[in-house]
Amino acid sequence: HYTFEKITDSTLQDKSGHGNDGAIKGKVDWKKEKSYSALSFNGKDTRIECPPSPSLELSDAGSLEIWCRPESMAGGLLSWHSGASAAERRLALTFIKHWYYGTGLTGFAGNGTEVWGGMREPWKFSLLLLEPGPWYHFVLSFDGDRMRLYQNGRQITSTPQEVSPVVKDVPLRIGVAEGPGAGAFRGDIGEVRIYNRALAPQEIAAHYRSSAQAMGHQKILQLTPRLYATRGELEVEADLLSFAPLPEAAKVKMELRDTNKRLVQQAEREVAQGAESVGVPFDTHALQGGAYEISAVLLGRDGAQIGETAVEKWEFPARAQRAEAKPGVKILNNLVTELVNLDSVPAKPAYREVSFTNPREGWVFVSSTSRLDRYGQIMEAWGDTVHISIDGAGKEDAVIVHRPGDPSTKEV
Repeated sequence: HYTFEKITDSTLQDKSGHGNDGAIKGKVDWKKEKSYSALSFNGKDTRIECPPSPSLELSDAGSLEIWCRPESMAGGLLSWHSGASAAERRLALTFIKHWYYGTGLTGFAGNGTEVWGGMREPWKFSLLLLEPGPWYHFVLSFDGDRMRLYQNGRQITSTPQEVSPVVKDVPLRIGVAEGPGAGAFRGDIGEVRIYNRALAPQEIAAHYRSSAQAMGHQKILQLTPRLYATRGELEVEADLLSFAPLPEAAKVKMELRDTNKRLVQQAEREVAQGAESVGVPFDTHALQGGAYEISAVLLGRDGAQIGETAVEKWEFPARAQRAEAKPGVKILNNLVTELVNLDSVPAKPAYREVSFTNPREGWVFVSSTSRLDRYGQIMEAWGDTVHISIDGAGKEDAVIVHRPGDPSTKEV
């Protein structure tokens, strides 16, 4: 257990009593705030090396817990490795960047044979859309069956644990990693805990709550809007984790306002004792498309506000414009409009135009069949070619062409 209280510039003291003190390497920059201590890592050579120890030998089960404040989402946080090769990488919690999936946090295990262990595609086992700047509480836990990642007291994702890490005689390193997310961490680390068992979700939530305010996490609801279009409802989930334990008879009050700050709807919901979240519904049947702002507060029994006001931006998609009903147009639904029973193509040189409104931006599918007479000519076109185009009458605009003597439809 490392609390990052300064003892010397060369040693990080283990508070667990197991004597796993770490040697501080590279540039040293201690930070001391009123409620916590931290060591700043420069993203270059600052790191901590803890020699192999029986009390740090994790295998089938374990938990890696850390409070960190990244300045960039890159580099290793905790890693057991003795070199850069696949066989030398055994267990890690590290930031990772992927060209498609983005930036996140990942964990992987290795036994000296398996390259990725539980993480053959580590970028898929990630917390994405993380932003540098605030303090984060991360936990990687594994129990022989699954590996799980937690952020700020909540499980975010999990994956099957394919192998168990083998870290015997391998040092623990803080602030650097090899393999996926290889490199040095840049930012602050305020606490690290290592367990030889998988922490229960309730323990992880309790650990987060015990230090959240000290790390600058306000008591504020975390809002997640979810739109259920088929039933005409917006449900906003309010995460209550930072408020536990909750006062009796507490309730969540929310307001929905438009861009002019006009109140559109308000709703509230009582919170059951022991609940970790509560959903507050809004009716969207009469709601106009556009931008909205959701605000939420937690109220006590006496109606007094507890903690800060949470605000979340939300965009309600505009309703699809239905095509105008007219002869020759069949409206199937908001997405599909069919042109039917069109008159035959008149004789040359005239052309016929049929207009319709695409209900929303997107693809237009055109299908056409041309009927031939017994001489192989297109009926009523007297040997001419029929061009079907969209948003243009010229032959160069054609998307389908019917030619005399060719009963097939040619798409160009």
